[in-house]
Amino acid sequence: EDLSAVLGVFEAARQQPNLTIQAFEYLDNDCLDVVLRHRGGARPVESDCPSYVLVEVEAETEDKAQEDLAAWLEACFEQELILDGVVAQSSKDAVALWHLREGISESLTREAFLYKYDVAVPVVKMAEFEKGLGELARDKCKGYPIYLFGHVGDGNLHLNVLKPEEVSKDEFLETCREAEPAIFELIRSYQGSVSAEHGIGLLKKKALPYSRSATELELFRGMKKIFDPRGLMNPGKILD
Repeated sequence: EDLSAVLGVFEAARQQPNLTIQAFEYLDNDCLDVVLRHRGGARPVESDCPSYVLVEVEAETEDKAQEDLAAWLEACFEQELILDGVVAQSSKDAVALWHLREGISESLTREAFLYKYDVAVPVVKMAEFEKGLGELARDKCKGYPIYLFGHVGDGNLHLNVLKPEEVSKDEFLETCREAEPAIFELIRSYQGSVSAEHGIGLLKKKALPYSRSATELELFRGMKKIFDPRGLMNPGKILD
């Protein structure tokens, strides 16, 4: 039904004996719709569900993987954690399912000009954070369309804000940038990270104090001076 239920499914997967999770991806129905609109493909299940997860597992043999997966899915249905599901029966099926997850970023780019936030919070806080993040982004970003997807295993959420046709690019960028302090403050309140998987670099340098204390930053600078006293390696990145 929602990300809270997704976390329940994730917990059930973690508790299932012998189930080795290789991937546990989350996307909402809006993300699925935009992929189908721009890249084609078929809906994975007959039901229209608010939230989806793509799970990949491994085992010593294909039969063992199927057996472990079936046992876990049966338990999820019995506990009413999931509404519907489908299992890939071939590598072709698996590719088709991954197509729906991996095509999100490209499809959103085709949909409209967008502004991305790549953030992370502790996994147990993801559902509560997602609700607050969505409400805050819609408020601070003037109701612009919001798309959310991510990697549940490491608490990583990708927040994508799309520019409406009637709004100029300059106005859109200004609005999204002005929203950043409030969004980063929310991240700090959840002990999260302002950058989950794409690093700090130049763009997130000013936001780093939301994720790291003054003491930690001072340690970073000390380590940088020891290993790169002349500032030759990636000059200007992360730290001034």
